[in-house]
Amino acid sequence: MQSPSVSDIYPYKCDINDPEECGSLVRINGNNFLNSDRLTRKGNLKSAPVADEKELQTNIDLVFNYWRKRGFPHYPTDKQWRDKKFAELQNTNISSIIQGDIIKSNILGSSLAFSFMPHHFKIRCGKMRTPMEIYNNEEHFKKGIKKLLTGSFFPKQSVDDLMPISSNLFGETTETTPEKKSKSETIMRALLRRYTGTQSVSNFRPTAAAALYRKFCKTGDTVWDMSMGYGGRLLGAILAKVNYIGTDPCGDTYNGLVELRNQYGNFNNKYKLLKKGSELMLFDEPALDFAFTSPPYFDWEHYDDDDESQSYLKWSHIADWKLGFLFQTINNAFRGLKLGKYCAINVANTKHYKNFEDDTRECAEKVGFTYIKTYKLQLSSQEQGSKWEPVFLFQKKNF
Repeated sequence: MQSPSVSDIYPYKCDINDPEECGSLVRINGNNFLNSDRLTRKGNLKSAPVADEKELQTNIDLVFNYWRKRGFPHYPTDKQWRDKKFAELQNTNISSIIQGDIIKSNILGSSLAFSFMPHHFKIRCGKMRTPMEIYNNEEHFKKGIKKLLTGSFFPKQSVDDLMPISSNLFGETTETTPEKKSKSETIMRALLRRYTGTQSVSNFRPTAAAALYRKFCKTGDTVWDMSMGYGGRLLGAILAKVNYIGTDPCGDTYNGLVELRNQYGNFNNKYKLLKKGSELMLFDEPALDFAFTSPPYFDWEHYDDDDESQSYLKWSHIADWKLGFLFQTINNAFRGLKLGKYCAINVANTKHYKNFEDDTRECAEKVGFTYIKTYKLQLSSQEQGSKWEPVFLFQKKNF
């Protein structure tokens, strides 16, 4: 077991020249960290003393009304912002992502993919609240804004940080610089995602997907992404210059993926996107060079409760879902792959599906795959104590 890093124990750096903000400090390895008297037992920031409750409430109302008028802080969708993010992704050193059996954490491209999926803020994870619910609930949203203004749980922010506007002599307000606007949106998205009892859906990192495609495919090879999700693997396929077949039954997700493909797909590659479940995808002959996905974690994410084609609605019990969806999807991948080619599946055990990893390996071996190895997909950039999920690698061997 690795010992925790300094940032695990004292996660909030602060400015020693601002004693009101910092309180007492601990100096470790040349860095200043908040002492334990400013941290809760869970390591979160305690609320700073409030000098004027009336002023604080006035500021909370100002910020709340501003964001209610401005709208939910979705990712930008203008072409200039997207092109900049795509260029950053293209300039990433993909060759360094996979090191041995470790798939390194690199989030470049994730915000670009999510910008095509505004509905993802409304998707429920288990019984947790969604970010959109927090935004629409005045009580919760104001409590969150208070946490930002007082530095409770979140690093302390000023009203100017949260409301990037200025007034002229006539009282007319305009937004300030694009940088301040972007910063305020980033802060508010973090608040809405991390508010108590809230969880936002995740997306497979485009850089990790591109690295896996490049490791197991040549330019122009054909891959199947059994559960397309929010565009991380599609972006990875575009980066790796492979032909991409993808399946996903969610209408809003499918529409976002089509827009992403149309805007950034390579002219020399083919992208076949299908609005259907992977359990229904039958191949007439082995045509795939690689199959790779991160399937639904049974019923953890409720993509569309009104769409009966969703696998968690078709099979409401794990045993039935395992047979009807998981087994059938992996079997379709086995049938579609050429001999000697590989299938990679990212899954992880959860509290409500404790045997997901074992069930995935069992299904793969039952359909005829040979287990090869497990990659460790890092979930954070911290080297020490980094959490990871398995990516199982299987091969359709030519016996």
